[in-house]
Amino acid sequence: MMDKIAVLEKDSMVIKLYDAESLQLTACLPGHKGVVLRCMHMEGTDYMVSSGTDSCLIFWGAYTNTQRQLIPCDTVFMSLVWDHENRNLYCGSSTGEVHSFMVPEVDAEDIAITEGIRFQAHGDLVTDMLVIADLGLLVT
Repeated sequence: MMDKIAVLEKDSMVIKLYDAESLQLTACLPGHKGVVLRCMHMEGTDYMVSSGTDSCLIFWGAYTNTQRQLIPCDTVFMSLVWDHENRNLYCGSSTGEVHSFMVPEVDAEDIAITEGIRFQAHGDLVTDMLVIADLGLLVT
């Protein structure tokens, strides 16, 4: 997805992708049943991930723009961060929890992303996170 810009519009359930050079709209990704809150490319993979007010994570093919896996969750994720070295996606929730999802190394058509650990990080929204790989830290 290096040559694309993902745009999230206020109150929109669609991710719009634009060509980074021409700034022309190249694709719209519908899939969420609620407003899309976050979207990011997962470095070192063929995946893009989005979260929305529908409490779902959607994993997309970054080059095909197709939905690869939808994971219904029990909370809304307000922040996303990718730990490339450990192949974990961390999702900060509206309830203060952080959820970890393990992403397999194989970039096949069918992916099987599974939830790992959960932990209570804050008493309220987790609005941002940062992975410091050299120190093995997740900062919320």
